[in-house]
Amino acid sequence: MALANTLEFPSISPDGFPVLAREPVFDPARHLALEHPDRIVTLRDLGYSPEEIAACPTELGITSCFRVLSDEGVACLLEVARSLAPYIRGVERISRMVRGGAYQSRFLRDLCRSPDVAHWISEICGAPMIPVVGLAFVGLSSTTLTLFAQVSTYATIAVIGGLTAGVLYLAWRTGDVPSPSQSR
Repeated sequence: MALANTLEFPSISPDGFPVLAREPVFDPARHLALEHPDRIVTLRDLGYSPEEIAACPTELGITSCFRVLSDEGVACLLEVARSLAPYIRGVERISRMVRGGAYQSRFLRDLCRSPDVAHWISEICGAPMIPVVGLAFVGLSSTTLTLFAQVSTYATIAVIGGLTAGVLYLAWRTGDVPSPSQSR
């Protein structure tokens, strides 16, 4: 399956994403152990109609677990994860996360952008996949990214507030309509 051309990853990291000083170099021949899933369940298997499936880019519904990394690849990924530990942050839903890991770790970036992985995932999905890693906010300052995060938070609150108000209004309006037993 042919892949589209992707943008090159920026040569410099955005503000606030210090590059790891020491880490393993990603080598697909040593670090990948790509195995196909034992089971692939299609959308048809899940009960979707041919018309619904026709609107989707692939018939893939879900797969069984499958292997991506070799034992050495897992050890390298663990080393990178431990190196990124000082940058762990938490939010209510995710207690431990690192944002921008692919900007800080060349191993992660090269793994995520691996054509071998993209081709393999394309075979499983039955649709071409492009290896892309968060290029949308490249070059923006950490202040701008913080502003986007805050605006996003407030926008989410506003949307949820609007939805709540709409539900309450509809519930109030529904209370004004006499039930069938009252109209007799």
